[in-house]
Amino acid sequence: MKPFLLQQATDWANQTHEERLLLCLEAAYTHDLINEKTFNQATAKLRARADIQREQLASSNNKETDHG
Repeated sequence: MKPFLLQQATDWANQTHEERLLLCLEAAYTHDLINEKTFNQATAKLRARADIQREQLASSNNKETDHG
């Protein structure tokens, strides 16, 4: 199973949860619900967590390839 942020958000057309959350942050910033600092911090954290999950997925896939 893929890590959460890399899974498809099935009720939206072909988007991952990461992409959906980035769009939500962009909308919140555009409508002045969050300030620029909060937007930048949140997007950086989200991307960092997704990068970690991508690395974990790649590592898991490599282990499966090595064994199978």
